[in-house]
Amino acid sequence: IMYRKPIGREESFFSDGLLYVIVQQMIVFSLVTWIGYYLGAFVHLPGGTAPSHLVGQTISFLILGWTSILHIFTVRSRKSMFKRSFFDNPPLVISAVAMLVLFALLVLVPPLGAIFGLKPIGWMDWLVAIGLSLVPSIVAEVGKYLDARNHITRYKDRILRHRVSED
Repeated sequence: IMYRKPIGREESFFSDGLLYVIVQQMIVFSLVTWIGYYLGAFVHLPGGTAPSHLVGQTISFLILGWTSILHIFTVRSRKSMFKRSFFDNPPLVISAVAMLVLFALLVLVPPLGAIFGLKPIGWMDWLVAIGLSLVPSIVAEVGKYLDARNHITRYKDRILRHRVSED
């Protein structure tokens, strides 16, 4: 059942690079949210809504919400989320999709959006929000790939050292 040995009593929970991953994800989450706000508040995008504080706030709201929801699939395993089946936990997938839709409805339905200080946005703003929401998951998956590759390299080096010491 357990693929990895449990953490030892003297070992930190944050050992083996976990603290680095947490800090990295925190920085990426913050950057994409700030970029989304900046684009919505100060940059006129073709097909987008006129820049304003409310547009920036709406885009950053979507990015922060969607990124947090998508992050569930990234952190549930050290394996790539693409190597796991989305259907091994159907309630998780259903609730994540429902939350993604709910966040979109808060922007699409003006009376609901007004409660949260949100404004309807143009199609280009939606593309910005979707694209930036995917960035933290992509960064995490690249990190997992590099970590797995480094783990394999360390394992091969250990085997070679063992063989050399036998000779």
